[in-house]
Amino acid sequence: MTDRGMVGAMAWSWPSQAVAGQTVIHLLGKQTGARVLPLAGTQDFTTPGNEVLATDDLLDPKTHKKVGTDSLVLQVGLDHRLLLINGTSHLNGRGNLTVVGRFGAGAKSTFAIVGGTGEFAGATGTATDVATSGNHPDKLTIRLLH
Repeated sequence: MTDRGMVGAMAWSWPSQAVAGQTVIHLLGKQTGARVLPLAGTQDFTTPGNEVLATDDLLDPKTHKKVGTDSLVLQVGLDHRLLLINGTSHLNGRGNLTVVGRFGAGAKSTFAIVGGTGEFAGATGTATDVATSGNHPDKLTIRLLH
């Protein structure tokens, strides 16, 4: 969880960097919205069973220009600090990536990349979110396997 809310972003940046059998992409994720679906009966981010719909702007880490967006559905787990994530990140002019995984209370979470469209069709790999403090965007690293 970040200080701004319960959401981290998965993101990709220009240019990509090729590293022995993988492409590494860095981005920043800045939360733009979060709304609770009170499936468990209460309107809060911590009740197990509730879902949170979240959005982020994806930013180039050097220029801080917007290069995409993501939309996430997070389900609050029995331990209210653990969120199950299913999301899609859209990268302008490149395509979409689909991610799934668990987002914990710590500063670092890693998710599985399970598919994509466009340039990312059939993508697999990982997305790692490192939360920052205050109103700073999260730091993101994507590793796409070849």
